[in-house]
Amino acid sequence: MKVAALSRSPAFTRHLRQALPTAPVVADRYPGCAQELILLLHLPSLTGDERKQLAVRARQCRLVACSDRPEVGEMLELMALGVRAYANSFMTAEHYAQMLQVVGQGQLWLPPALQREAFDLARRSLRGDSGGLSLDGLTGREAEIARAVAEGLSNREIADRCGISERTVKAHLSSIFRKLGIRDRKALLAGLRAA
Repeated sequence: MKVAALSRSPAFTRHLRQALPTAPVVADRYPGCAQELILLLHLPSLTGDERKQLAVRARQCRLVACSDRPEVGEMLELMALGVRAYANSFMTAEHYAQMLQVVGQGQLWLPPALQREAFDLARRSLRGDSGGLSLDGLTGREAEIARAVAEGLSNREIADRCGISERTVKAHLSSIFRKLGIRDRKALLAGLRAA
């Protein structure tokens, strides 16, 4: 099993060389691909054109997408393109060994926490539950701010519209995230679009 990596990140390259028993060849552009090659892609290093080539490259070799901040939406998009594994860029050597073994056997490998999240999404979809967020539990001001986020306004723009400080907008957003059980603005947008 040959392993190579596409990375423009010195930190990721250094981590790979420490985490893998045999240091992979690291390139700053796509290397030649063959079916026996496992190609680790540092997603933040990829250009827009390189991302567009993922589906084609996935037919040529076994792609492993490494993200500094893995999340289920990105994982599902990449798996649909033919990526064989989705991983945290800086996971442990043990996880890299497990992942490389599974991918080397022609199987898919996904982080357990993201697998659970994907199964939960699928289960809700089968039940007809859109997973959309309800603003019912928010105060009037919080609901107003949540809707402004859905419009694509920045914190500064929301502050100007509502006549409050940007710091107050951030405080409201923290409260909104906590009440809705979400982590960030991206999850708020996704949940409001699904509602």
